[in-house]
Amino acid sequence: MAITTISSREFNQNRSSVKRAADRGPVIVTDRGKPCLVVLKFEDYQKMSEKRGSILERLHMPDVAEIDIDFEPPRMNLELRIPEFDTETCTDGANSNQTFEPAQPQDVPAIR
Repeated sequence: MAITTISSREFNQNRSSVKRAADRGPVIVTDRGKPCLVVLKFEDYQKMSEKRGSILERLHMPDVAEIDIDFEPPRMNLELRIPEFDTETCTDGANSNQTFEPAQPQDVPAIR
């Protein structure tokens, strides 16, 4: 399929050449060097504008019972570990009633 580019002036002066070019593929019409129109054969336009359906409709395989599809995804090897806690810094049951009190401003050493 060939894509033809013509100016809007040429489009206005020679429509028959545009029709012939559209037989080979889309024709891009420019206005001051920028694309402004595309001319297509009507059949090409119809093909482009057909309703294509959802992804499920596209993937539907009506004769799937007759087709043998082997699919084995690779297994993921996940190693689950229990985190290790430093039991030395944890309070034991006897000291569980202790509460944390934030340092008072007079307890904080001055930074020099």
